[in-house]
Parts: sequence; structure tokens; C-alpha cells
Amino acid sequence: MVRDDDKVKFVDEEQKKNPSEKVNPYEEELENSREDIMSDDFLQVFQNRWLNLSLGYIAAIIVVIIAFWLYFFLTSILGPGLPTYILFYPTVIIVALLAGFGPGLLATLFSVTLVGIFILQPQGQFSITETVDQVGAVLFTGFGLLISGVSELYRRNRNKAAAYDKEKALRETLREKEFLADIVEHASLPFAIGYPDGGIGLLNQAFEQLTGYTREELHNLDWSTTLTPKEWWEIEKQKLDELHSTGHPVRYEKEYIRKDGSRVPVELLASVKFDMDGNPQFYYSFITDITERKQIESALKISEKSLADAQHLAHIGSWVWNINTDEIIWSNELYLIYGVDPNTFIPTMSSFANYMHPDDEEYVNENVEQLLSEGKPHNFDFRIILDNGSTRVLNTLAEVAEYDKNGKPSTILGINQDITDRKEIELKLNENIKKLAQSNKELEQFAYITSHDLREPLRMITSFLQLLEKRYKDQLDQDANEFIGFAVDGAKRLDAMTNDLLQYSRITSEKREVTSVNFEQVLEHVLTNLKVQIEENNAFITHDPLPILYGDEQLKVQLLQNIISNAIKYRSQETPKIHISAKKEKNQYLFSIKDNGMGMSSKHLKQIFTIFKRLHTNEEYEGTGIGLAIAQKIVQQQGGQIWAESEPGKGSTFYFTIPIKSQDLKLDNQNL
Repeated sequence: MVRDDDKVKFVDEEQKKNPSEKVNPYEEELENSREDIMSDDFLQVFQNRWLNLSLGYIAAIIVVIIAFWLYFFLTSILGPGLPTYILFYPTVIIVALLAGFGPGLLATLFSVTLVGIFILQPQGQFSITETVDQVGAVLFTGFGLLISGVSELYRRNRNKAAAYDKEKALRETLREKEFLADIVEHASLPFAIGYPDGGIGLLNQAFEQLTGYTREELHNLDWSTTLTPKEWWEIEKQKLDELHSTGHPVRYEKEYIRKDGSRVPVELLASVKFDMDGNPQFYYSFITDITERKQIESALKISEKSLADAQHLAHIGSWVWNINTDEIIWSNELYLIYGVDPNTFIPTMSSFANYMHPDDEEYVNENVEQLLSEGKPHNFDFRIILDNGSTRVLNTLAEVAEYDKNGKPSTILGINQDITDRKEIELKLNENIKKLAQSNKELEQFAYITSHDLREPLRMITSFLQLLEKRYKDQLDQDANEFIGFAVDGAKRLDAMTNDLLQYSRITSEKREVTSVNFEQVLEHVLTNLKVQIEENNAFITHDPLPILYGDEQLKVQLLQNIISNAIKYRSQETPKIHISAKKEKNQYLFSIKDNGMGMSSKHLKQIFTIFKRLHTNEEYEGTGIGLAIAQKIVQQQGGQIWAESEPGKGSTFYFTIPIKSQDLKLDNQNL
């Protein structure tokens, strides 16, 4: 086996030299090639000179004889009078162009001789007696000399140009070699030549950086054992055997052991150069560091496993349906959902239909037809009956993935999720919701009936207690009068509570007339209702422009009145100041009612909306504690929310939202 160790050594020595000392091997090769060309041309001319000249002169004589014979042949057919030199002119031109000056001159002289002996009179002897014949001979001879000379110059220039082109082509070839060698040396892609015995020949800087070895170290180690881990030996041998048998480049992956002991995954594109006997002379490979790709592949595997685990936990299986072949590819989870063995069960539309619940078959077919005709994703539920007789509910999301050349769906992608447990929970939840709704309705009816029916006996008790107090006041002692007073006061408060409870239950029990409600008019109505309370407390109430919304006007009056009344009731030492504002957000109006009252602790902000929940005693502030609960129920009935922000001694701000409906948008447009 021949190795190019001398060339390797030369390259290493050249790299150690300064740029000014480096020898360009390509210039030397060019000079050697030029000398070889000159030597080869001289030998070729020397060896073939007499042969070429002999062939040229013989060809000149033969061509002239052929022209002479044609002259007599045409004369015998056409008769005398044919121009004397008509066939000899092209003969001389052809000979001169092809053979050069000497054969051209010979053809000229030989033609004149034949004409003078056999064509001109007297025939049989060379004589040119007539002036016309003499002029013709002189002109023909001059033409022959001229065309022969011109042809010789043309031939020499052509040979010279050919030699120049050959040298130029060689120079360009060498420049290309130098350029390619420079590209390989400084390329970011590692490159190396390896020999069958394990040695390493030419390599570039990128290969040094990849392995961590210097160029000298690489030339002295075995790539097949030192660089390649043992577990890759057999794989690499198989790939090289394939390369030997086919001669075509092979691509394969392996690892290199770097100088520091770490490993780097690489991909090789290996080619082979055979010697004259057909044996591998050396391998040359372009190597790619695939560390990043391996990391991505590893992350992808982890992601795929995570996805598979997530699908298993969520009972989701994916599938791909090839419409043309009716073949369906299932994920592992889908086999588990159907309870079938992936090794024996072949999923097709026909086998899938065998598991479908008979009552859902038409529904599923309709959805599939719509999917194929519309091309839009479809989401629907259906039931399947497993081999064990149990019924499962699946949710399907399917969409067209590919179309054929005619624009028709060819591939469908989809997922199936087993939602049986969820459906059972939803069913139970719906039943509970229905029961809860029925219970709430019954409670509202009970509260309405109870509060309505309690008011009459409470009024009777209050009336008789007041009558007892009035008639027997002077006949009873002080304790008895106090007891009667307590009883009357309790009866009055109980009557107020039943009245408030009746109002609370009426919010949802009574039918309401929905009209356009101008909140500025609502506020005017509230201020009229609270006129006495406002004047007694010198309350100062302001507002921003308020909107017009659809709803029940009476409930809106009750809502604002309860909040404003509380703001006045729980005033501070300062003059009560209350400001009402509303601003339009994306899909709702946000109302705020801000006061400078006594405020409250943040721990009480949620309690204040509980029915009959009070933060003060009846002796401190009168009331039943249902006002804010009523306000909350009115807001929630509209689909909004209500809350408060407050600090002790810094007042409170009550917020509530009312969603904007289509009718409200029409009102906004009319107001604009």
C-alpha cells in the first residue's frame, strides 16, 4: 500500500515557515508541467517530422493526380474549352491548408508540370509557348506560393495558440487545485484522508479542532482504534465494506474520542480511492459535528415520551387516515382505548365501524361527509362498544391534512379522547345543578311565602302590644313597661326584617319589564326618595355623565338607593360627600360610588354583602343588614359583579359592573 507520507511531511514543514519563506508547490508544479510540455513537443516533432513531411508530399502528389484525372474526365463529357487550372486551384488550397508550405509548393509545381506536358499543345513534352498560357502559369504559380505561405503562417499560429491554450489550461487547473486546497484547509467542515492501515494523511484545521489533537499527533495515531470507540468498530466496518463493493460514497454516524477523553458524535460522508489493482488506496471524508442534532433528537424523544405520557393520562389517541387506501395509522394510546392488540388488529374504516355504537353510526358518517366537503375541522362525540361489552364515549377532533392534485382531501388527521368519565361527571353535575336550581326556587318561594304570611301576625302582635302599653302604662311598674317596650321594638324589627326578606325574594320571583334605563333619571329618583336623609345630614352628592342601559328601572333605583343610603348612614364627622361615576370598558360598564365616610376594615369587605350581616348594633345604627345583599343580588342577576374598597377613617368606594348587551350598543349608536 502506498502512502503519501512525503507530501504530508512537506505540508507540515510548510505550515511552520513564515509566509515569506513558504514555497508554493503549485508554482513548482506549473513550472515542471511547462517543461514537460516543451520536452514532449520537441520529442514529438523530432520523431514524427519526416513521417509527417513524407505523408504531406505524397498526399500533394496524389491529390494533384486526382485533379488531373478529373480534368480529363470532365473534358471528355463536356468537350474542350474547360479552363486550364480550374481544378488545380482548389487542389493547391486543400494541400496547403492541410499539409503546409512544402506540400503546397510541390502541388503547385507538379500541377504546372502536368498542365505543360499533357494539357497544353504540343502534348507529350513540357512547353508553354503561348503568351496566355505563360501568364496563366505565372499567375497559378504565384497563387500557389501565396496560398502555401499563408497556410504555413496559419498552421504555425494555430499550433502556437494550441500550445498556449494548453499551458493556460494547465495553469488554470493548478490554480483551481490551489484554490480548492485552500478552501478545504480553512473550511468550517472537518476533512481528513485516512488509509486502510489506520494512518491519517491530509487534514484541515477544522478536523484538528474537532478531535482536540494537533496535526502532528493525528499523523502518528490510528484513526480506526484511537479515534473510534470500540463499540463503533463493527458498524464502521460494515459501512466501509459497502463502500468497497459499490464505490459510491456512504454516509454514517459514529463517535470520535477527543484528546481530553470526551466523545463527540459525528456524521461522515466517506469516499474511497482505488489503486490500479482495485484495492482501497485511501478514504477521504467530510465530517459533521452532530452534537447539537443529537441533543435536539434527545429532547425530541423526551418530548415525544412526555406527549405519549400526557396522551395516556388524558386518554387521548391520535390517528391518520389515508382516504385513497383506507389505511388508518393509530397511536399506541388509541389501541389501549379500544382495548385491541396492535400486533393483530389492523385499523381501517371498516374495522373502526365495527366498534361504533349503532345509534351513532349515521351521526358520525354525517360529520365525516361534512368534513370532506367543507374542509373545516370537525369536533363531535360518539360512542363505541368494546369487545368486553362496555360502552365508552369518545370525543373526536378531525381536520384535512392533505389534498390530492384534483383538490380533493386525501389525508385526514384526528385525535380521539376517551371522555366517558367526564360525561358521567357532567351528567351527575347537571342533575345536581337541576336539583340545586329546584331547591333555590323552592327556597325563594318559601322565603316569599314566609315573609309575606308573617307580616300579618307580626302587625297584630305589634298593634296589641302598643295597645297594651297605651292602656295599662300607668297601672304597671317600671319593669313591666320596659318589657312591653322591648317586645314592641322586637316586633317592629322583626316586621322590618320580614319586609326586607320579602323584597329580597321578589328580585328573582317577580317578572320585570326590561326597558331602556337612563341612570341619570334613576339617580334623580333616588335623590328624591332620600331627600329627608340627605337634608338631615347635609350630604353633598355629585356625579359624572351616566349611561343608558337596558334593564329594570325599579331594580336600578333600589341598587343605587341602598348603596347611597349606606354611605350617608355611616358618615364620618365630616360633611358627607358622595360621587357617582361610570366608564365604559370592553364589554361592560364599571360604576363606582365613592364616599368620605367612616370606612371599614378590609376583613369586613366580603361580609357586608351577606344577608342580615351587620357590623354595628341596632342601638348604634338602625337597620336589618339586608341592603347590600339586595344590591349584590340585583347586580348578579344582570351578570355583573360588585365589590368594595375601604380603609377605616378614609371612606369607602363601591364598584359594580353591568355587562353591555346588543341592545345597549344600539342605544350607544342612537346617543352618538
